[in-house]
Amino acid sequence: MLKIRLWAALWAATTIVLALLLFITPSADLALPILLAIAALCLAIVTPFEATKRAARLRVVAACGAYAGICVGALGWAIWQGQSFGILALLAIMVAFGLFLSGWAWTTRARKHRTGWGGYYDRAD
Repeated sequence: MLKIRLWAALWAATTIVLALLLFITPSADLALPILLAIAALCLAIVTPFEATKRAARLRVVAACGAYAGICVGALGWAIWQGQSFGILALLAIMVAFGLFLSGWAWTTRARKHRTGWGGYYDRAD
């Protein structure tokens, strides 16, 4: 889960940079950077906390899912506003990476920490 949280932190920073770039873009609607900043906050909230328990892992899954959902909303908003292909492509990449993070977090939610050897193993439940 540490790798997922590190990637989430990096992607949250990338999303903030994109939101700032969209903020200064004259053709972009103000709602797009706001939506992306909210999405980045969803990822940034869970990154500093250790996720060794199942409930904490499910919070990471929920944060990644919320990020992907908000990015889908931002992509829909951009399509409805008739934004350029470059903005739509960047938002589509953000949606794809959000779905990737969600799937990765979902597949590792049932792992249990191994004592002594470090690392994790998959539980049968």
